[in-house]
Amino acid sequence: MNEGGSKRRTVYRAVGIGGVLIAAAIITLYTPWLGLFNLRVIVVKGNRHITGEEIARASGLKSGVPLARLPVHRAEKNLEELPWVKDARVTRSYPHTARIAITERVPIAALRTDSGTYLLIGDDGVITAEWTGAPVPYIISDGIPVTDAAPGGRVQGREMLAALVALHAAGIGLDDFVAVDFSDPRGVVLRSSAGTEVLLGSADEVPDRIKELTALLPTLVIGDYRLIDLRFGGEAILVPRKVVNR
Repeated sequence: MNEGGSKRRTVYRAVGIGGVLIAAAIITLYTPWLGLFNLRVIVVKGNRHITGEEIARASGLKSGVPLARLPVHRAEKNLEELPWVKDARVTRSYPHTARIAITERVPIAALRTDSGTYLLIGDDGVITAEWTGAPVPYIISDGIPVTDAAPGGRVQGREMLAALVALHAAGIGLDDFVAVDFSDPRGVVLRSSAGTEVLLGSADEVPDRIKELTALLPTLVIGDYRLIDLRFGGEAILVPRKVVNR
């Protein structure tokens, strides 16, 4: 009899200890005042055009949530829906910090809309924002089709985007040229602040023509010419301002 009672007491004790451990685990997970590893601080880096407060809000991360349960991938997806954000990485930093690293899109040109406003085009073709200042500090592009003429829209046509990237990479900008016209994709025209027109040929040829123009620029004064024709590749036809007919 004593042996049986001893076994029962052992079983009861084991069940009791197990219940205490389970209860402790539940309390640790669900009792707010034990949130030693809850989110309290969000640190943002890499942002320039959007504020840390905007990024923290757009991430959807909520203060007080245990770090182990942070919806990291959802937060990254939320952030990459922002027109300025090219890439976002969210990491946990115990005991109570979430770190957000942002890579923003780099503006390479400004799209002139039919209404006369300007939209900044990022280096991957996404429209990042409307430019409201003056003057526009980027080369102005006309005639480029976009999915939506608003932040979040995208340039249609890889050739046109490649042409803008080539212009930006060559450093050809407001010092010499102010606008590039893609209205006729078979005859892209670059215009200088002095009114000089540079004929670059079709959109897919522009990167090669830009290399030729870059090599040519140190040898002449742009303002002395009203037309520079580079359409024939390897040959530049220069028309001085004193010539009336092309």
